[in-house]
Amino acid sequence: MPKLTMSNSGDTPEITPDAASNRTERRLVGAMIAAALFLTSFSALLGYALVPPGMQFVGSAYNIDDFNVYLSWLHQTTDGQFFQHNLFTTDPQPSLLFSFLFSLMGLIARVTHLPLAIVLHLTRIAGGWGLLWLAYRFITLCFPKDRVARLASLGFLCFSSGLGWMHWSQWSDKNPPGAPIDAFQPEAYTFLSLYLSPLFTVSTLLILGTLYGLLLSFRTGRMRYASIAGLCGFVLGNIHSYDVFHIAAAWGLFLVVWTIWKRGRAVARVWAHAVWALALTMPTTLYIYYIYRTNAVFNERAHSLTLSPPLWQYVLGYGLVFFLAVCALVLAWRYSRAKSRLADAIGMPAPRGEAGTFWGWSNGTTLMFVACWAVAGLCVIHLPFNFQRKMLMGEHIPLCILAGWAASTLTQQLAPRARYAVVSLLVLLTFPSNALFLVRDANHLQVNSSETSQWPFLNANYLAVADWLTRNTPQGAAIAMSPIEALYLPGMTGRTVWAGHWSETPHYGETIQAFTRFSGSETADSDRRDFLKSTRAQYLVYPKDVSKMAYTTHSGQTRTFTDFAASPPPYLIPVYSNDGYAVFQIDLAK
Repeated sequence: MPKLTMSNSGDTPEITPDAASNRTERRLVGAMIAAALFLTSFSALLGYALVPPGMQFVGSAYNIDDFNVYLSWLHQTTDGQFFQHNLFTTDPQPSLLFSFLFSLMGLIARVTHLPLAIVLHLTRIAGGWGLLWLAYRFITLCFPKDRVARLASLGFLCFSSGLGWMHWSQWSDKNPPGAPIDAFQPEAYTFLSLYLSPLFTVSTLLILGTLYGLLLSFRTGRMRYASIAGLCGFVLGNIHSYDVFHIAAAWGLFLVVWTIWKRGRAVARVWAHAVWALALTMPTTLYIYYIYRTNAVFNERAHSLTLSPPLWQYVLGYGLVFFLAVCALVLAWRYSRAKSRLADAIGMPAPRGEAGTFWGWSNGTTLMFVACWAVAGLCVIHLPFNFQRKMLMGEHIPLCILAGWAASTLTQQLAPRARYAVVSLLVLLTFPSNALFLVRDANHLQVNSSETSQWPFLNANYLAVADWLTRNTPQGAAIAMSPIEALYLPGMTGRTVWAGHWSETPHYGETIQAFTRFSGSETADSDRRDFLKSTRAQYLVYPKDVSKMAYTTHSGQTRTFTDFAASPPPYLIPVYSNDGYAVFQIDLAK
């Protein structure tokens, strides 16, 4: 039987959801979660299934650059290091950064002896299950009596994308500018966050956990929920600190709107709970800010430009979900107007601050919060920060909840079977861009490439170099290599590279040019020495066959690369060689 509880107002009974006793709904929910987790693991499973003989799958077919950053962090924790060092630059830096998430994964890797990439995927799947399960609990809190709205909301959350599929020709191989965001911004969607990394998955889980706890604190008046929210924010501030802006904007806007709605009456307790949750959240966020101010390498990384594109790219990027979310707000407004007119007709004052049932929602304040969350999420990405668009993570959740309610409301006059069929079709219509994401990565696996031209499969020569460096160089050794090829070494060896990642390496573009000049056949020997000194590296990894390697200077001249393996200068001492690469120890004293 449904269970009666008291609402936040203290005088309106609510009906808590009885969905847990409904086996059909539980099975449907379980099937959706399982399908989402399987589909978001498809490319990884395909990669492991298609490994060519003598090669190794790096663990990801998309955003291989950042995946190797995660591997480098995880490698350090498995080596027993608590603080993370940026292994993609030899610039001096204090070791101050640490991550609760990667420390936990490092412990798992040490205990289980599983490959690091597998630990990342298992954590991604576990975090994904937790996120979708908690999302369903949150959706059930919103719609205790509307099964169609619950299932539609979860369906959109698990599978939806936008209209990027209409621009498929632009992003079938690369991430282009000017396309809808579902073509290039995974953190904007639950499906692609589950697909990409455990960091995105767990961070979205913590965003939802924080806001869920705050909403429960608001509705029940219990401080313990505010404490849970603060603890979620505390961990989030450590592992993905700029998401705190998203949370603060969502809950802050809701409190302002609700305070105005209540005309400032009986709001002190809710504000006090919010301040308490914020106080628990801030220590880790402030610590990250301290690192930002004191660590020049971290500061440079934080200033990597990820600015928000024009609004139309977001509208098209969410597509049908965005349209339905707007419909939901229009429906809520029309319902409120109709209720006010009815109150006027019977001579009663229009209700203000009421928390009773609201057209399928558990109460009006729940709708108010979800609407404020959706609006705030689209506002916060225009704050004056270089990482604007990254703060969109979590926005997909309120949009999908609003879209699910709109889909349920707009189809309520249909027969039950027709209603479920139409809602299911609406969910399926939002999936094509995600499907094309999977298709693109499957195609890249076939040709050993990616949207950033990095390799998902490493050949035997590269693997042998990484193995030699791991076994024969000290843990603090630094390695110079072509920045494009050096990407994989930190995660495989735990060693520092001079340059290897577009945002982790300061002035990455300049490092590519510097290495090209160093390799040029007409470069003066003194300039090569100066370059090697500037890298602070003890070892150089260099291609064995340079016969087909050349570059064009600014004046239009074609220059070939120097064959150091055939005729090494005295300051490069050969220590290892295979068919693909030569490894030299750098000794500038000679």
